[in-house]
Amino acid sequence: MKLKRPATHILLGVGVWLAFFNFASAEVIRSFTSDIDLADEGSFVVTETIVYDFEGAEKHGIYRNIRDSHAQESSSWYKDRTIELELLSVTMDGSEVPYVIESYDGLSVRIGDADTTISGVHEYVIKYNVDGAIAIYDDGRTEIYWNATGDEWPVTINSVKVNISAINGALLPQQHCYGVSGCQIYGDGSYTTFSAQNLSVGQQLTVAKEVKLAIEPRVIERYNLSWLWIAIIIAWFAVFITILYRWRTENKIKSPIIAQYEPLPDFKPMFSGVLMDHRLDPNDVSAGIVHLAEHGFITIKRTEDKVLGLFDVSDYEITLKRPITETETTFQSELLKLLFKDDDVPEVITKLSILRNNTTKKQKNSVLLQKLQKAVTKDLLERGYFESGWHLLKILIPIYAIVLLALVAFAFADDSILLFEPIIVTTVGSFIAFAAYANRYTKKGYEALNHLKGFKEFMSVTDKERFKFHNAPEKSPEQFMAFLPYAIALGVDKKWTKLFEDIQMEPPSWYSSTGTATVFNAAAFSTELGAFTGAFSTSSGSSGGGSSGGGSGGGGGGSW
Repeated sequence: MKLKRPATHILLGVGVWLAFFNFASAEVIRSFTSDIDLADEGSFVVTETIVYDFEGAEKHGIYRNIRDSHAQESSSWYKDRTIELELLSVTMDGSEVPYVIESYDGLSVRIGDADTTISGVHEYVIKYNVDGAIAIYDDGRTEIYWNATGDEWPVTINSVKVNISAINGALLPQQHCYGVSGCQIYGDGSYTTFSAQNLSVGQQLTVAKEVKLAIEPRVIERYNLSWLWIAIIIAWFAVFITILYRWRTENKIKSPIIAQYEPLPDFKPMFSGVLMDHRLDPNDVSAGIVHLAEHGFITIKRTEDKVLGLFDVSDYEITLKRPITETETTFQSELLKLLFKDDDVPEVITKLSILRNNTTKKQKNSVLLQKLQKAVTKDLLERGYFESGWHLLKILIPIYAIVLLALVAFAFADDSILLFEPIIVTTVGSFIAFAAYANRYTKKGYEALNHLKGFKEFMSVTDKERFKFHNAPEKSPEQFMAFLPYAIALGVDKKWTKLFEDIQMEPPSWYSSTGTATVFNAAAFSTELGAFTGAFSTSSGSSGGGSSGGGSGGGGGGSW
């Protein structure tokens, strides 16, 4: 097929040129030579000669990483088998060159001048001492099992050669190489050479040479203190939880719950729900709205409209009857602001369907609900029902300081331990728990809590169970309406209304419905009111609750 358009020819030519340029400028290690000089006691000096071709790339130099992990297992589960690495010298093109030793699990050296860039071919010679790397087997054999190149190089290696030399006949015939195919081995009793060609990115050359040493090789093990982090964190949280539990239950009153026939004096319904479970939830907000309605601030009307002349859709009209400024507390005024604007005047009407579909209003209400949570908690603290966790914090800070000192001490004992992660986990976890659970009931709070539990029990029983209570008040419409907001806040409104199914009563002046029958029914009223509070909660935004290599050493490198 012919390419008819000149633009196509141009684009194709540019693509071929770019591909050729990228290929031509690719970095590569032309040769990697590792000379290993074995001493009698099993330590050895490694001299690596790396011929690195930067091609057209402008770089500062290379970096070389050698791991300090040993290929064999340690003698105990709480120890790690390791090797010691000591950098002896670094040169580039036969001359000294700046280098920096960096943090690494072993030896990491970054070679080159940060203020100077180079390109083309350069020869790096890195010399370092290795101790504790000899592999020792159960049958008494010993060998050098060494990952010469490592698998972390991001470039290809054209040629690899590993020369192992020793005196006094220390090199024995048994030998292998791993990680690459086509590896060649040759030598005599004083040296052995392993060579391979064309290692791709991620490939590595590991050599194994059996040796006979005049002195028993050194085995280096260090305590693996990583498991101590888990023990320390578990111990810290055990202590923390114990202190927190004792703190929260110190004032607890050990006495049976006695049925109560009245709510707590001067205690708003929404406060009852928060005192029970430490949080402001939709039931508490709904109870507050009903409480405001009973005190003449709003009226609620349930309406029904036909959609497409087929389906009935319920909605609620809320009318402001008294100015928001006449509320007794900030909490009540903030509740009204969930429905109305600050400057709204009496007889202003709003619909829940409008609130539900008004994204801006829902976002504002979400912020208001957070303020309400803080406001009601603050009020309970100021009135002496809750106690702040600041006193507990003063107890925990010295203990936490001791834990931090212990962590630092362990880090100095073993610098391979990651110090910051356990500290962050411990700190964040502890103080999240502290922030969530530190406030506790005072003695007054426990007395109020027991009273509310007794009141909740009274509103929860059936007619058949009422004989258990002594001097229980007679059921009356006035009692039903007065206690209804508390029943909503305490989550027993359905049980409370069921008690009044057989009592005839007038509907409350603040609630009307297009579907309400002539005879007022408590259960039907509760169902309608439940639909309203559910719609209100949605509208306001509130919510409930070997073949591949291996060996000691390894690592890799790259350019920078």
